[in-house]
Amino acid sequence: MFKFVKIVLLTALLFCGMIVSCQDDSATEYNSEALGPNSDVTLLLKSMSATDAESANTIDNNCIAIQYPVTIFGYNSSLQMENTYVIKTNAELYAVLQNLSANQYYSINYPLHLIVAGQVTISVSNNADLRDAVTTAVAKCAYKG
Repeated sequence: MFKFVKIVLLTALLFCGMIVSCQDDSATEYNSEALGPNSDVTLLLKSMSATDAESANTIDNNCIAIQYPVTIFGYNSSLQMENTYVIKTNAELYAVLQNLSANQYYSINYPLHLIVAGQVTISVSNNADLRDAVTTAVAKCAYKG
């Protein structure tokens, strides 16, 4: 009889564990690639998408440009996804980045395609690759210029 009670209790415990572990937690999507409004990648993207009137630190689109459309996911301070943006122009990208508050984050749906020197298209797959590609392209343009 004692063995039967142990089996019933163990089965009930396992069943409860399955119910709790199968709850939908997609609203709390942790994203290690989430970027804040003042991250180095954000500042580079703002420089790439800004007009001369919006920023003194614009990056010439003949040097490196983003191939649109690009999808960006917006997160709140708890890193819960709140918005999905399909960006089609530099102006749209700049507006999204410029309007981020201190408690908002975003991530880029990679791969992202960049056009270097108006000719070569490269693909980047994460924030570090994006930062490196932009920094390298800008350095090469400055060297030529």
